[in-house]
Amino acid sequence: MGGPLTGANLYAPFTAAGNITGTSVTALLSPADASTTDSTTAASNAATDSTAPPRHLTDAQAFLDEPITEGFRHIVRYCSDSLGIRERKDAVNALITDHLRQRHHNGHALDTMTMLSVGCGTALPVLEAMRQLYDDYGHCPRLILLDQDPVALKAAEELAARMGLAERIELQCHSLFTPRGTLLNLATVLKGRMLDVVEDSGLREYLPDTIYVHLTRARMRALVPGGLMVTSNMNVNRPQKEFLRGLMGWPIPVIHRTIMQGVRLHERAGISAQQLRIQVLPSGVYTVFSATTPHAQLLLVVHQAVVVVTPQDFAPGQCTVTKFEF
Repeated sequence: MGGPLTGANLYAPFTAAGNITGTSVTALLSPADASTTDSTTAASNAATDSTAPPRHLTDAQAFLDEPITEGFRHIVRYCSDSLGIRERKDAVNALITDHLRQRHHNGHALDTMTMLSVGCGTALPVLEAMRQLYDDYGHCPRLILLDQDPVALKAAEELAARMGLAERIELQCHSLFTPRGTLLNLATVLKGRMLDVVEDSGLREYLPDTIYVHLTRARMRALVPGGLMVTSNMNVNRPQKEFLRGLMGWPIPVIHRTIMQGVRLHERAGISAQQLRIQVLPSGVYTVFSATTPHAQLLLVVHQAVVVVTPQDFAPGQCTVTKFEF
């Protein structure tokens, strides 16, 4: 399936039970009245069985119980948003696994590393990355899952259990914002720990610019030297832009951004364009941004001189001094 979402498929019933699109949940759950049930239906209900559920609830139940039609299944499966979400998952997974493999090869033990997924939802991308690392090396990092939705966290917990990762995850249910609208202090969650990876790839399109910048700064400060931050944003010129709100009825406004706007926001947070890795995904829906923190400098005192050494200067059995500061 391809092309614009127009034509008969858009207006076909979602299920064989008929289409009740546009009926609010409040109306469906309210007692039958003139606004939800016509007088003929009301009289019919009263004449047949006073204990029977109102017709509108029966219709709603039938709608929920019926499988969706093949046409609507194709829309949900192959629309740009669905392609983009699957691409984003794969891109985030690849960035994380490649980064952690490199750190492992540089001598960092996987089971001593810590990852954080902010606004994790069901956490499929990071859990898949964890499982891949475990399959390859027999070890994987500890994963902190942070979300304000306890239902999403429970789903993530069950998914982790099915993947054999239950002992490696930690659930943190917090609102990402305080009652005053400020960002959650990560110290509440981390309790002195530093992160090897932090990702929030499904969050940024819901954040205004100022919060975006503060979030980026906070994430980078929480990383160990050489740690990785991964995020993404929906593109302003993405195809089928009105799908979420128009067809799916997505209730939350989404902030689409250009690639340059994403770069500028990261620059405001202290990350230069040269530090950013930018991937525009094939569907055009998302751009993924990633950056690593600089490697730490190790300070050694030698005969009253401070020797500044970077990790790249170390080789087995030797140390190369790159700079002296007196």
